[in-house]
Amino acid sequence: MTIAAIEKAGGKIRTAYYDLESLRAAVDPQKWFKDGNPIPGRKRPPHSLISYYADPNNRGYLADDSDITESEQRLAEILEYERKVD
Repeated sequence: MTIAAIEKAGGKIRTAYYDLESLRAAVDPQKWFKDGNPIPGRKRPPHSLISYYADPNNRGYLADDSDITESEQRLAEILEYERKVD
């Protein structure tokens, strides 16, 4: 499980939605700015994806931080590893 591997190593993960324009800017920001483009605002995810990004088990960016912390702890207990906490 990718989330567990990242968290077990002491990392943090958040899943976030990027619309096509925002993704293009994020993938190659130097080209984006050289072309004279302003930083695009990220759009909301489509309605069908809101629940995914609001789910702390997916580490979604719309989930409450305290719910994500609880989900991190539960996963560590299930897979029997110790979380590295800052």
